[in-house]
Amino acid sequence: MLLVQRQAGVQFTHVPFSGSAANYKAMLAKKIQISGQNLGEGLRGQASDQIRVLGVMSKERWKAAPDIPTFAEQGYPVLMASLRGVCAPKGLPADVRAKLVDAVTKAATDPEFVAKAEAKETFQPLRVLGPDAFAAELKQLDTELKSLWQSSPWLK
Repeated sequence: MLLVQRQAGVQFTHVPFSGSAANYKAMLAKKIQISGQNLGEGLRGQASDQIRVLGVMSKERWKAAPDIPTFAEQGYPVLMASLRGVCAPKGLPADVRAKLVDAVTKAATDPEFVAKAEAKETFQPLRVLGPDAFAAELKQLDTELKSLWQSSPWLK
């Protein structure tokens, strides 16, 4: 939201919540006017006509919601994602690591799993990254967000 605020030239009032469920309830109760959420949460609210999803913070529109534009299409090049990874202890033997990576990749790309995850009932778009790509994305995101926070913290 800091990126949107900066790029749009507006000032938001940051309202902290204990988690996404409390954030979502506050928006439904009209206690807040805008909220950054996971796409699945937003689409559930939109499906019940309770909220309107303004855009997605990804490079491309999501195929299960092709009518929702990206922020970049609307003039705000904000890229953000909910990243989830599988971790193991440091020093894991290379052969064990390779087996783990292979098993997770196979499970995450299984057509039946993908169909269920990306269905309109669950709203969970998937983007499977290998270990090196995931680590690089985390590092880049960490650097960008630290820089953003240093120049534009919510609270001073």
